[in-house]
Amino acid sequence: MMSQKDPTQAIVDRLRRVEGQLRGITKMITEDRDCETVVVQMSAARAALEEAARKYVGLHLQSCLGRAGANATDMSEIERAIELLTRIG
Repeated sequence: MMSQKDPTQAIVDRLRRVEGQLRGITKMITEDRDCETVVVQMSAARAALEEAARKYVGLHLQSCLGRAGANATDMSEIERAIELLTRIG
């Protein structure tokens, strides 16, 4: 049976891949690679970072909703998390 990866670790792993992408993009620029190729890679890195942010905020929302179940009158954390989601894009 395959074990499920911890969601937080999955986000960290994704960020490490983005970090590697950024190093690769930096190298491409210093090697004066084709502009279109560099921009495509920048776009891919940005999309991966945005997805990591969405997943991270989603985990936070799950946590907030769990706590809100115990105290449904305290919605401020959930409202802040929703605001964060709108900033991501």
